[in-house]
Amino acid sequence: MPRQIVQCEVVWTVSVGYSGNELSPNYSTMDEFDTEEDAKTALTNAGFTFRGSWKDQTGYGHAYVSRVLREIK
Repeated sequence: MPRQIVQCEVVWTVSVGYSGNELSPNYSTMDEFDTEEDAKTALTNAGFTFRGSWKDQTGYGHAYVSRVLREIK
């Protein structure tokens, strides 16, 4: 199958999950942002700090920032 060239838009997503009782967090998308810096600022404003990974002050909240490419049709 020949390769296809497509146009994509870049979206930065923030996913947040909370864990307790030593369970793995279930993540859900908090929001989408135009830039990585906007995503990091939103996490900071939500009370998360980066200490090797994004965590809230309780230690139960975890988050990550992802770069998503969406095809423009």
